[in-house]
Amino acid sequence: MHRNRIVSAAIVSALWGLPAPGMAGMEAPNLTTLVEQSTRVVRGRIHIAETALETVPLNDQGDVARMVFTYAEVEPVEHLVGKPVSKLTLRLIGGRLGDSAVLHDEAPAIHSGEDVVLFLRPSQVPRSSTGESVYFLPHARYGKFGVTTAGGVASARRAVINRSLGTLGDVDADSRSVALDVLRAHVVHTARTLGMSE
Repeated sequence: MHRNRIVSAAIVSALWGLPAPGMAGMEAPNLTTLVEQSTRVVRGRIHIAETALETVPLNDQGDVARMVFTYAEVEPVEHLVGKPVSKLTLRLIGGRLGDSAVLHDEAPAIHSGEDVVLFLRPSQVPRSSTGESVYFLPHARYGKFGVTTAGGVASARRAVINRSLGTLGDVDADSRSVALDVLRAHVVHTARTLGMSE
């Protein structure tokens, strides 16, 4: 299998509308920043829809790029920020296409059936094959938390180390995991403080 690694911060910034986290020494955002830069925060179940090679605009001057994207349908089970919807589509850079895989350092791994909390924004670039609106993770891998349950307690866990989670108090020693109730309370409180709709 051929593997290509995309590392262009310019392309990521153009598509996501924000500086690419982890690039050029940027620190991981804390939860407050994730809420501030998201228009929707949901807990839901992921269903991988397809991987596609698409031509996307990079700027207003007509520059374009051909990129591989993975599209996943997210079935929300809880809406922390944003009006309830029955489903939404998440677009991530990279994925498997034929016998090749295009990987991006900042894109989180996703799996069908996975229970997640996602911090989302609508993309300004619609899905090219259907024209439908899609969402992206403003801070890439930092905006996805996998949800697990152990001993009847649900936890939300990032796939990356982020010391800034430690400010919440109820965090594992490795600073990647937080009790789901604590995450939920922080997100809802921050959204209310910012005057965001729930």
